Amino acid sequence: FGSCGGYIAGDKSVINYLRRHGPGHLYAASISPGAAQQILSALRLMDGGDGSTRGRDKIRQLHDNANYFRMRLLEMGFHVLGDWDSP
Repeated sequence: FGSCGGYIAGDKSVINYLRRHGPGHLYAASISPGAAQQILSALRLMDGGDGSTRGRDKIRQLHDNANYFRMRLLEMGFHVLGDWDSP
């Protein structure tokens, strides 16, 4: 969801300052209804809320693809950071 915004954590005083003075807040528009619906639909699909296994199948395929990619990089002699089974 990176294209739809970001996240800032900090003390309340910092957040309030950014809200009052940050140009991103002053000139930015809120998330569009279409983008919000896309996010909700994607999460519902991943959770199986649509009654299908499409989301679970996509996650499994991503898992398998990530492990395959990692294996091939290691075979080519690359130093690969991270862990197996973690896309």
